[in-house]
Amino acid sequence: NGAKFSATFPTRKLKGVPLAPVPNLAGNWTATLSTGATETWQLTPSPTLANVFDWLITGSGYDASGTMLITAKGAINASVTNAPQRSLTGKSKDGQTMSLKGDAKIKATKP
Repeated sequence: NGAKFSATFPTRKLKGVPLAPVPNLAGNWTATLSTGATETWQLTPSPTLANVFDWLITGSGYDASGTMLITAKGAINASVTNAPQRSLTGKSKDGQTMSLKGDAKIKATKP
């Protein structure tokens, strides 16, 4: 998009980029970890925060939850808030696949 925004008020000057649509991550995902383990994910848009998704994870013998944030350029920051705790960064260009790394390397796809 590349559009820019700026405004000047008597006491404040604002600069930024207008809100742009983000890849839609909502739905069910299949994730493969670098260990070979697989997980099922469900991503749901946050009811209160733009570009944020609530993240439910089901693995072999465990359930976990966390939050995933995505930018208009597809950059992702994700964290799991209970065991197994993870902090991950990555990218999704199309909202159908994503690649994450951090405490684990993960490739995920929508079925």
